[in-house]
Amino acid sequence: MSSLNTSEIHEEKTSAAKNSVLWATFLTIIKIFAGVFTGSLGILSEALHSALDLCAAGITFFAVKTAAKPADSEHPYGHEKIENLSALAETALLVITCGWIIYEAINRLIFDDVELMLTWWAFAVVIISIIVDINRSSMLRKVAKKTKSQALEADALHFTTDIWSSCVVLFGLACVQISEFFPKESFLHQILAKADALAALGVAGIVLWVAWGLSKRAIHSLMDGGSTTQTEMVLTLMKSRAPEYPVKRIRLRDIGPKAFIEMDIATPGELHVEEAHEVTHFIEEIIRKELPDADITIHIEPADESNCDSSDLTAHRLAIRHHLRIHGFREEGPHGSNHYFMDVEMPPNQMLKEAHEQMLSYKSDMITALDSQDIICRIEPNKRYISPGARPKEYTEDFIVRLATDTLNNHINIIQVTHIEFQDFGAVTTLSCFATAKHDLNVQEAHLIASELEKQLHTLFPFLSRTSVLLSPHEL
Repeated sequence: MSSLNTSEIHEEKTSAAKNSVLWATFLTIIKIFAGVFTGSLGILSEALHSALDLCAAGITFFAVKTAAKPADSEHPYGHEKIENLSALAETALLVITCGWIIYEAINRLIFDDVELMLTWWAFAVVIISIIVDINRSSMLRKVAKKTKSQALEADALHFTTDIWSSCVVLFGLACVQISEFFPKESFLHQILAKADALAALGVAGIVLWVAWGLSKRAIHSLMDGGSTTQTEMVLTLMKSRAPEYPVKRIRLRDIGPKAFIEMDIATPGELHVEEAHEVTHFIEEIIRKELPDADITIHIEPADESNCDSSDLTAHRLAIRHHLRIHGFREEGPHGSNHYFMDVEMPPNQMLKEAHEQMLSYKSDMITALDSQDIICRIEPNKRYISPGARPKEYTEDFIVRLATDTLNNHINIIQVTHIEFQDFGAVTTLSCFATAKHDLNVQEAHLIASELEKQLHTLFPFLSRTSVLLSPHEL
């Protein structure tokens, strides 16, 4: 679905719904003709079922067209719920149809004795119906999964039951045909002759079962019900990919094919507006990898950190208060020696005097908070503010990847280059190189090799915002 834009999605959904209407019209006509000619209640019930399918397909077509409309002042959440109403309307039509089928079937079983006129093409009509419904339900299910359309999914489920109900009718007709080989007075003939009406009851049972399932889903969505599975998936994503941002509350609801997610996230109290925006954007990107069409609202709340004595967390919280970023924080010397080191990031064009004064103000608060005079803060340029140079035209993506691959392969400790990603976001261009190195290297040696290669790549591609080399041990 991610490969299609919105207009293509709506066009594909509309095309699928239109094809469903055409096939439903065809099946309804041939079944009515066959049912009237043969007098088969099973075929007539199938004809009525197909007429119902035609109405349902028409409703689905209308719902899909309406759901494609963008949100407006009267419907700020969009028009997708029309698909849920479409499914509920199908349910009502199914129940009405079943009432007529059950009434006629019981009447024929107990009171009326109807003579059926079976011909080969009566069987052919039912078989054709089965073949058409197999293709139609498969097509609708494929498009529904691709576009996440509940209306098309309901249609696909609807027509899947048609396959089973048609099989029941076919079995009933076959039993009636077989009954001709037995004397009319025999018990076996009387049972087999009633198989058509019994088949009609079977169809009604199948239809009612489907109607019940459709109504539950439609009402659940119309009442802003959510998906427990999707909620658990979002929470799992947050725990695995954004563990520093605990979820205090989450609400998820389905409106048509779209999921609306509301979350309360706990972050450090000193987080300023720009940092808070980056946090919410980061979390949205995590969720949209699994739910690309989700409408996400994230509320930031200050975390209760009164009981937290982590020196690392304290350093980062104070950095946020001073509108700084730090990295490489570590506690050096024996445990409890209160000797700390960190890199403090500053805008690259800031004057050293101003940067130094800002760093000293931050360090002063650190000394008070950590009760230590032995704190070293090293000033480094914040790479977020470094604009990349213009990329020469001859440096195409293929050329950059090929040259980077050759550079890594020429290093004596690199065994294999597994993957290289070049990403151009306009203002930011990055190169990430994944490779395997000798398995007997330690962490320090691997880090030095990666740093050496990154410097070589930066020399080759000075226009890049970032170059990274990520090493893993080569499997023997």
